[in-house]
Amino acid sequence: MSLAKVNAVGIQAIDFVRARKLAIRDALSAAGVVTVGFVAKRMFALFTAIMVARLVGAESFGEYTFFMTLFVLVSESSRSIDKTFIRLANSPSGKDRVDVYLTTSVMAKIMFAALIIAGGVFGADLISATILNQHSAENIVKNAFLAAALYSLFFGLIALNQQRKRFSIVALLHSLFSGVIFAIVSIIAWMGWALDTELI
Repeated sequence: MSLAKVNAVGIQAIDFVRARKLAIRDALSAAGVVTVGFVAKRMFALFTAIMVARLVGAESFGEYTFFMTLFVLVSESSRSIDKTFIRLANSPSGKDRVDVYLTTSVMAKIMFAALIIAGGVFGADLISATILNQHSAENIVKNAFLAAALYSLFFGLIALNQQRKRFSIVALLHSLFSGVIFAIVSIIAWMGWALDTELI
């Protein structure tokens, strides 16, 4: 093997190693950013639950827990649409069909959200009577289904940014929803504390 061929092989090997290092660095960086967003989301949710528990009694906190359980179960049921869109859009044969996949995904999410809302409206009484054995939880079920439908659409925005590898925006959106809820609950708690202080 000539010296020129040896140099060419050596350069290719160096380029390959550099490309691998860059790919690993980018993957670790993206994973780290998204993980921070997930941790922030969970921390906001934890602080919100603690604050709600202090604001309301045991019975009302039970209703809050029921609401959040329904919300999570229903909203997570649409994640398959987002995962399918990301997988197809990032496939080698799907790069030229991203717009088609995106349109299909959006339409599917809207239809699914409509089904969720309809399920909450028409099935609230049955769900509340079956699970809690009381019809008074009907409004909780309706609100949980409505919130799940809206969050399902919101998560479609997260999936779009994930497909486009905008991981900083993904992390921000993950924490934004829980952060807004935590801020609202904090304001309510502060207003209640201020009112109690004035009354004293």
